[in-house]
Amino acid sequence: FEQLFELTIRHIRYGVRPEYLAPFGTALLLTLEEILKDKWDDRAEAVWKEVWKRAANSMSRGLSLGGNGITHSLVEGDTEALQIAMRCAPRNLRSEWLCQVDINGASISPLYWA
Repeated sequence: FEQLFELTIRHIRYGVRPEYLAPFGTALLLTLEEILKDKWDDRAEAVWKEVWKRAANSMSRGLSLGGNGITHSLVEGDTEALQIAMRCAPRNLRSEWLCQVDINGASISPLYWA
């Protein structure tokens, strides 16, 4: 699941929210069932559900952690929104939100992907 890190960062940029993952997962599994037809059996369904569950859990954590106003304003390049987010952020979290975000166990600066 190392590639999920880059995928999660891209999805933060796109504005994807964690609650979007469940309906996407349902659509993904239905699509796989349609494509695989006769090869889609109980075992294939169980395996794909487990793969999706692990991927979605990992991405959901990253999307949630990357989801503060400071990070979003940096990603969007919106200096006015950044100023508002900095004023609204709890004082004890401002520097952390500005300088470091933990996504799936990897700590990076939002400035890196802004």
